[in-house]
Amino acid sequence: MSVQEYLAEARRLRREKRFLEAIAKYKAVLALDPVNSEALDALDLLTGQSDEQEQTQSRSRIKTDFFQHQAEELSVPMMQRAPVKVVLAIALIALLVGAYHAVMFVLNYDKIAAMRYVEVRLQKPYQKNGQAYINVELVNYNPAPIKDTTFKYTLSTAAGAKVADGELTVAGSVPAGDNRTYSDLPLGQIPGDAGRMHAELVNLSYGPKPALSAEVASKFIDACGLKDEDSVEAFTAIVRAAPEFAPGYIGLGQALAAIKDLEHAIKAFQKAVKLDPENANAHYRLGVALFYQKDSAGARKEFEEAARLDPGDPAVARSLQQWGSQLSGPTGESSNQADQSRP
Repeated sequence: MSVQEYLAEARRLRREKRFLEAIAKYKAVLALDPVNSEALDALDLLTGQSDEQEQTQSRSRIKTDFFQHQAEELSVPMMQRAPVKVVLAIALIALLVGAYHAVMFVLNYDKIAAMRYVEVRLQKPYQKNGQAYINVELVNYNPAPIKDTTFKYTLSTAAGAKVADGELTVAGSVPAGDNRTYSDLPLGQIPGDAGRMHAELVNLSYGPKPALSAEVASKFIDACGLKDEDSVEAFTAIVRAAPEFAPGYIGLGQALAAIKDLEHAIKAFQKAVKLDPENANAHYRLGVALFYQKDSAGARKEFEEAARLDPGDPAVARSLQQWGSQLSGPTGESSNQADQSRP
């Protein structure tokens, strides 16, 4: 049976007050989905109810006037009995809580799933003007962009003693299947030297979600973790399966650039720009490829368009700052220094 079928059966058993059987069904749900919120909440309530029922039954068996009390109970209408009212109230509350968690899970499903495919990489903190700062690289393997990424961090000494901890939000976006490094994030004062760093992702905004099949989306995530020829092959298959998906061509272009095939990488990036002219990352990646192809005028044009579309993109700002003097020549003039600099 599927998770949903087990949940439906468990709800029916709860309505019939067959709590022990309902508990078994919810445990079956957790065997398939260990973090299912409805099953976890229901088990907390039902376990207590089943223990209480067993204790009540045990006490009632040792009473000598059991049959007299039983007759009195039977003379009261079922729905007016106090224990039934309590059980019904608890069941109603549990149902409402379960429904709330189910609705919230559905509403946040894409975000929860996306968080599995995001890495937070902390670089060693540094001191500036008496305060500590850190650079953070965010790696997004998802087929849609993320932004406003929030994570908890813990900094420790090499011996394991905690130096600092807290929570940071990166107020910027990371394109689909790409990475960005955000610099100078403030940590305040740190009383020691951090030798170990740990980050735990807690929240982000995801989307807009692309119109991809689950199979192609999964292949995109896998392709982002590959390198060299394997990556080229994987992204080639993706653009064949989803020819209108611009991030697929950006991934293909990056894979081709990584194996020094700039000519075909530029064509892939140009295809991405054609498919989605508002995609800042497509313009940025095309600009990088053109720069290394010694087309400084073309590179500047693409960088400036990327900056217009996403003014907060740190990669674009860094490229314009790093290569600014090499991009300032007349239109059509190429830079003979392009091959001497790397991002």
